[in-house]
Amino acid sequence: HIISLAKQRQIELGVDSTGFIFSINGKPLTERSVADLYRKYSKWLGGAMRSSHYARKTVLSMLLNHGMSINAVREFAGHEDERTTLHNYGYTSTPSQQIVKNVNDTLRFSNCNPM
Repeated sequence: HIISLAKQRQIELGVDSTGFIFSINGKPLTERSVADLYRKYSKWLGGAMRSSHYARKTVLSMLLNHGMSINAVREFAGHEDERTTLHNYGYTSTPSQQIVKNVNDTLRFSNCNPM
């Protein structure tokens, strides 16, 4: 929804985005500009002052944890190799006790169903 709003605002302002959601004069914002804006708006909204990279890491990890394929997340992140995606973003926020329970439940379920 936010992307649609950003695109609509570009149209309203007559901004030539050339396919970029956040751009200046048809060129994408630099990483530094994005990081500065992220900090500015986090502070303005009263949120935790985390880096834009931290937000990226959180989003990509959540996509993996909620079942998006590694290849789709890799492509979304712009990585050439899925190993980069897994190494840098493939962590779980699930407590280890819950992971053990999930594994035990899965094994118990698979033992009840003859193949």
